Amino acid sequence: MPIEQKNLEDHLHAVVGPRFAGDDRAEQHLQKVSEYIHTTLEQYGWDCNLQEFAFDQLKTAWGRTVKNRYGTNIIAEKPGQTDEVLIIATHHDSVPASPGADDNGTGIAALLEIARILVGHQSRYTLRLISFDHEETGLLGSEWYVQHLPQEEQQRIRGMIMLEMLGYFTTEEQQLPTGFDKLYWREIRRIKTKNGLHGNFLACVYRASAKFIANAFKKTRDADNMEVALIRDAVDLPIIGSILNNRIPSLQNLLRSDHTPFWFRDIPAVMITDTANFRNPHYHQPSDTLDTLNYPEFTRATKRVLDMIQLLITVKD
Repeated sequence: MPIEQKNLEDHLHAVVGPRFAGDDRAEQHLQKVSEYIHTTLEQYGWDCNLQEFAFDQLKTAWGRTVKNRYGTNIIAEKPGQTDEVLIIATHHDSVPASPGADDNGTGIAALLEIARILVGHQSRYTLRLISFDHEETGLLGSEWYVQHLPQEEQQRIRGMIMLEMLGYFTTEEQQLPTGFDKLYWREIRRIKTKNGLHGNFLACVYRASAKFIANAFKKTRDADNMEVALIRDAVDLPIIGSILNNRIPSLQNLLRSDHTPFWFRDIPAVMITDTANFRNPHYHQPSDTLDTLNYPEFTRATKRVLDMIQLLITVKD
């Protein structure tokens, strides 16, 4: 069953629009988007529920204290051959004043289209799909979710795949965070040799515990598949990781989505992204609209992610 561009477009038209707390119209649309994701997953055949949360004060694993928030995570599940869990996630909120087409309407649309296909696919892992709330206000939905997972449940998580902006592609040269040209020169040279370092590839950001996911991307390379740059978080490197973290502040860019609360608890996780503001001039702007997306390339990107997931979950004899 193939990825359908029309389905991706339909999902985007349903969800794009301001989605944040503190503004009545934006809150109403955020609620409609939550209901849309929940209803669509149920219609596809997933066991789905809303995880509402509220707190007076929350201290994150990275030391930030946040007060007085409420929100809703959407969680769907499908049993697999084992009770090990593979999480595929996105977030459904946006920043104020932005309709959030790429950030993160594309993540929502990709998650739903992947859900349509995976519901009929036998899996070696129990599949859990999550759309987190309050990513834009400090990764709060995912932090709350992981904080409230029992230790034995955390240990069941085989891996987490975060879908974070997948729809902006350009023939202009890809921008790089400061220092990345030296730190990741081999991977950058490989991409540049093939594509000229235009902004037409995905990035998979990972730590060593999730190298099996990065390896699955390698195995699904072919002539028709979108290229993926594999970026290992340098902080994860033995001995020199902390030194690099101090000397290359731009490494903090690798922590900018809901995989981070999983990393801080040593749960294998990756972020898959079109690299956000290092390519997309509409990032967090009112201009992050539907007409800025490249739908054929977004469809290819979603297919590449699906190919990788299907390789991971295929039941072995």
